[in-house]
Amino acid sequence: MFGDYECHRHWMEITYHYPPTMWYANGPHMNMTYWPMDYPPLCAYTHWFMAQIVGKVQPDAVKLQGSYGFNSPGYRALMHGALILIELLVMVPAVIKLLALLYPKHTTMTRRIYLMLYLLMPPLVYVDHGHFQPNSPMHGLVLWATYHILVGRTELAVVLMVMAANFKQMGLYFGMPFAFYALSTIAQTAGARYKASKLKQVQYLITRIVILGSIFVITLGILWYPWVRESMRDQTSQNGLKGLLERIFPTHRGLFQDKVASFWCVLHNFIKLDRLVAQPKLVLLTTLVTLGTSMPACLLLYRKPTPRNFILSQFAVSMCFLMFSFHVHEKQILCPLIFFGLAFPEVKQYFSAFLLVSNFSMQRLYTIEGNLLTYGVLTASYQYAAKRLEGCALNGFKIASDAKPDQMQKKSGLVIYNESYKLNVADSAETSWFLQLLCVRMRNLVCNMVLGFVLVFHLLYKAIPVTARYPHLPEVINISFSFGMFAFTTLFAVTKMTE
Repeated sequence: MFGDYECHRHWMEITYHYPPTMWYANGPHMNMTYWPMDYPPLCAYTHWFMAQIVGKVQPDAVKLQGSYGFNSPGYRALMHGALILIELLVMVPAVIKLLALLYPKHTTMTRRIYLMLYLLMPPLVYVDHGHFQPNSPMHGLVLWATYHILVGRTELAVVLMVMAANFKQMGLYFGMPFAFYALSTIAQTAGARYKASKLKQVQYLITRIVILGSIFVITLGILWYPWVRESMRDQTSQNGLKGLLERIFPTHRGLFQDKVASFWCVLHNFIKLDRLVAQPKLVLLTTLVTLGTSMPACLLLYRKPTPRNFILSQFAVSMCFLMFSFHVHEKQILCPLIFFGLAFPEVKQYFSAFLLVSNFSMQRLYTIEGNLLTYGVLTASYQYAAKRLEGCALNGFKIASDAKPDQMQKKSGLVIYNESYKLNVADSAETSWFLQLLCVRMRNLVCNMVLGFVLVFHLLYKAIPVTARYPHLPEVINISFSFGMFAFTTLFAVTKMTE
């Protein structure tokens, strides 16, 4: 009821009036059918902090069991303003630092263009500021962790990653690349320091792992202290870790939420796994498939732990979590997007196409919330800008020497790719035939197919037959196509890591 905007108001109401051990507990104080708290402790603490401010400025917004659906203009301005401020303070500086770290040879103006392209990605804009589901704090913490691990401050990166996963569970999507990158760099350092002694190399490796593990446990212990203390007092208490874990990992909710471009949701249209396999086994199955599909990117990262490969592996692994993990929803496309946006120079061949499909996969969300006009404007305007920049990037931001004055604009902005780009890729001895196929021979075909499909889908959307047997046929077509593009782009990113 009232959507995610009301959800976060309700969470402020809960944290404002009850102690931490009651935030996740079932009981008379908690209406389990009305937005129960199901995000981890750091998110709950953030709502508590916001509630202290709101309680002073707009006390009716957090009135216990008497503020449902509260939405005064002042409160609305306060909440949206706070979210913008948090994004500017936490996420934006991290993106700026990472762009400078990843692309030091690019001009400042070029990096500013990358920043603009990043911050205006339609799913990021709409989910945070339209749908009002704050993701920028978690994204910012993950990006800061990325920056610090890439500059060698692994201990701080561990702290930030624990904080990110304790703001939203989806922070766990990024854990595997962090672990593999850290292990690889530790092993390389051990080999360089103790070339003559395998024993000392092993000792160094174990020592570093113990130190990082201790930092992980201490940080988690601090964040979870109220519930740990309650569980130490009474192990069966619903106010302790038991209630906390049941809330933040709600396996009872099912394999997927609504219509989402995941493998399991697409498969559900042909095989009803949830009717054939018990839920505990489904959780195990999805976990194994997710980890298995994530391993190629992680192993490539371990073999060659460069900043470029780290960004690409984060994108690929978070895509695998989106496509194959248990109980995902369409808004989780934001997790891979925060790294896809950073990798623009590496994934420029399919950047605009992937962003188009990412927003397309959320069309049902826009429709349910009555924001199809917003969807159209965001999609069309961003696609136009991204396509122009993509064309410039594919041409190396250069204009052909034989270009006439009246052709300058066209050649610099609208050409998809030229022969010199094709020859540069094809002549590279380090480029595999498969990567040449993805980057050059298939590129125009795939991008034109994506654009054409999305256009035709929307033109014929109302004409797609909806029957009692197939009540969600348009949504099924949407998610099936989106899943295909997601899988293709993930394969492309992993293949890029082999360069």
